[in-house]
Amino acid sequence: MPIITDPYHWLPIENAGGQQGYADRDGSILIAPRYYDIGRFCFGLAAAIIVPHRDDSLGYLGMDGQWQISPRFYSARDFAACGLAAVTDGSYLSGYCDRSGELVIPAQFDNAYDFDEHGMARVDKGQLGYIDTSGAWRIPPRYEKLSDFAANGLARARDEDERVLFINRNGDTVLTPDFDSVFHFGPEGLALVVQDGRYGLIDSQGAEVVTPQYDDLADLRQGLARVEIDGRYGFINRTGELVIAARFADASSFMPCGLAVVYDATGRQGCIDRSGELVIPCTFDNIELDLYPDVLEASRDGRNGYIDLAGNWLFDRQIDA
Repeated sequence: MPIITDPYHWLPIENAGGQQGYADRDGSILIAPRYYDIGRFCFGLAAAIIVPHRDDSLGYLGMDGQWQISPRFYSARDFAACGLAAVTDGSYLSGYCDRSGELVIPAQFDNAYDFDEHGMARVDKGQLGYIDTSGAWRIPPRYEKLSDFAANGLARARDEDERVLFINRNGDTVLTPDFDSVFHFGPEGLALVVQDGRYGLIDSQGAEVVTPQYDDLADLRQGLARVEIDGRYGFINRTGELVIAARFADASSFMPCGLAVVYDATGRQGCIDRSGELVIPCTFDNIELDLYPDVLEASRDGRNGYIDLAGNWLFDRQIDA
């Protein structure tokens, strides 16, 4: 059988003992559940643990289920497009290994994060900064807090004076918004702000797009942002217009699948589309939207598994293996 290389078709499964593996969309086993933790496949490799309760038991599997990098790390993050992954070795410091498992950026950081598409990775060495794929500093460590760069090229930072500011990829401070609280920029170029307990949105220049007025507000995703009005939840568009009435007990943001999770008065969950139509009835205990573009992880009445975008049950997560 040919190896399915699209990671979106790999769905986590587990056996009665809690060991994990992967199945395809039809429930056919791709990797038998024999690992005590297994991550998602990124560029053909997934971090996995085969021996529980040992710090040095993380390695990387290929999509054929065989070890490509033998277990020897204390922690291991996803591989990035540049071919490097952040790992922690026996020194309890973090560096970066290549696809052969060689530590090409020595373990020297208190913490290390994934490289982005621009070849920059956020690292912690007492303070936070950014390095390039050679390990050289692109932005020296000088921040108390520092986020990943958003799609608009700005990262939220906090300096020693506790100021919240935004920097570009050269390390220049380009924005210092004056609000009670300021969050990172979301995927559609807007950032949440709070003033006097009310939530709004600003753009990349710091201008108010949505004046702080809501009890709660989430990032704009798929052109819509979840808002709370008098204890109920609905959605506004980019200009602040309420386009889905605040009629739900709770709601998630919209995800790339085009759906958002909503809650009824009993706490049961279903999904709406971008028009506000309930396309999956509120009959589930939990629904996870952000894993795969056309498959949802769900639970109902003690049963855990996968459903399609119409709410049809595909197969159980726990298998007899």
